[in-house]
Amino acid sequence: MITESQLSTLNDAGDHLVLVIDDMEDNLMVLRTFLTRRHYRVITAKNGREGEEMALRLRPDIILLDLNMPPGRSGLEVCSNLRRHPEMADLAIIIITAMTEADCIVKGYEAGADDFVRKPFDYLELLMRIRTAIKVRRVQAQLRWVNGHLDDINRDQDEVIRVQVAELEKANRLRRCFSPEVAEQLLAQDNPFERTGERRDITVVFLDLRRFTPFAEKSPPAEVMQVLSEFHALVGPLIFAHGATLERFTGDGLMCFLGAPNDMPDHPARALAMAKSIHNEYEKLAVDWIARGCELSLGIGIASGSASVGPIGFQGRVDYAAIGSVTNLAARLVSIAEAGQVLVDESTWNRVSPTPTHLNCQEITPKGFSKPTLVHSLDCSAEL
Repeated sequence: MITESQLSTLNDAGDHLVLVIDDMEDNLMVLRTFLTRRHYRVITAKNGREGEEMALRLRPDIILLDLNMPPGRSGLEVCSNLRRHPEMADLAIIIITAMTEADCIVKGYEAGADDFVRKPFDYLELLMRIRTAIKVRRVQAQLRWVNGHLDDINRDQDEVIRVQVAELEKANRLRRCFSPEVAEQLLAQDNPFERTGERRDITVVFLDLRRFTPFAEKSPPAEVMQVLSEFHALVGPLIFAHGATLERFTGDGLMCFLGAPNDMPDHPARALAMAKSIHNEYEKLAVDWIARGCELSLGIGIASGSASVGPIGFQGRVDYAAIGSVTNLAARLVSIAEAGQVLVDESTWNRVSPTPTHLNCQEITPKGFSKPTLVHSLDCSAEL
């Protein structure tokens, strides 16, 4: 029976201990850094046997458990063994795995897992699943305590479940557009999308894959979607890492902007740093694509200026958008960027200090614009 003291500890939302069990050191490091920044206490284990011993000794609130950990004790064995201990009843277990077979998922739930997250995982989704698993386990502990002392009390969980589902739905809407940090701030608001439009100074970045149309016409659908999936998996984390807001996907490209909804005084410099990171990481991905017969290149267009920003859409589908000539200019720049080029307008360039290194500079009059503008081709091999 859980004690009043233990119940008080479970209700302490700011003192959760997370045990991460994974045989990959990189995964341990990434999850430790991510969760520590969100005020979780984190301990790690490099194999199933060590993780099981640490769980029994240190009694964490939640375990993030890799399913496949050869050789030795697998994730399923760890999960099943821990569930045999009564003192582990309040422990939440989330299995993280790249496996997609339904049989693996069924066996995981049979072994006592609370939830599954597939690799590569979305950081905000993982955070919300951790929060939900802890909340569910906390509610279950409360019910056991109440039922043990007052058998005639029936706890109604409908409101708890409704709140949790609403929180996940709100998180799913926010994570489409915003980085995890911004989404977490907006989650604290009752109606984050019910804000009016406003004028903001922003930097808009367009990405576009060159020669994608002929590739898509001659390639099998599965290969086309695989290439797009790899492209998005590459650029998505880099966009959010630099605090950019993702507005939309454009098939073989995407648009994002920096400077809204949160203030970001250095958004031009951040945009160039983001573009450089994306360009350099893409070059590595392109090597693998070329080996598979997929010869695509990336163009990037960047422009800074004033825009109207705010929520647009309809009931059930709302996005956060930026509208204005700065968006059109960035779109024009990406349309004329050659393979591997990062084209930057003069407004962005002049607001970055020290002045970046460019490969060349030319004056152009983009389609739809009456005045010419200087456009710089960013040297992605030089330090910003």
